[in-house]
Amino acid sequence: MVKATIIGSFAIAALLTIAACEGIVPSASSNQTTTQSAPVSTGGRVVYREMSGGFFGILGDDGRQYEPSNLDVAYHVEGLRVKFTGERDTTSLGKHAWGNPVELASVAANLTASAN
Repeated sequence: MVKATIIGSFAIAALLTIAACEGIVPSASSNQTTTQSAPVSTGGRVVYREMSGGFFGILGDDGRQYEPSNLDVAYHVEGLRVKFTGERDTTSLGKHAWGNPVELASVAANLTASAN
C-alpha cells in the first residue's frame, strides 16, 4: 500500500512537471501533422554550430535560438549582427533540434549594433 502511494505520488509529480513545462521548448515529436506559426521581428547574432553536419543559426536578441531554413550564404558569417523578420514554427524544433525553425521574410546586416 505504501509503495503504491509513493509510486502514484511520483507519477503525479512527473505529470505536473511536464504540464508546467509545456510550451517552453518546442516539441521534437515527429508525428505532428499541423504547424502553428508566429511572426517574428528581432535582431540577433549569426552563429555556426557543428552539430548534425554543421549549420548556421541565429541567437536572437529576444533570447530565442532560431534555425532559419533560408539564410542566404552572404550571412553565413560567425558573429554577424542581423535584423530579421519571418514566420517562426511554434510547434517543433528545427531539423538540427537546436532552435525554433524560422522562414525568413527579410534579413539585413546590422552593422550599427554593438556585438555581445
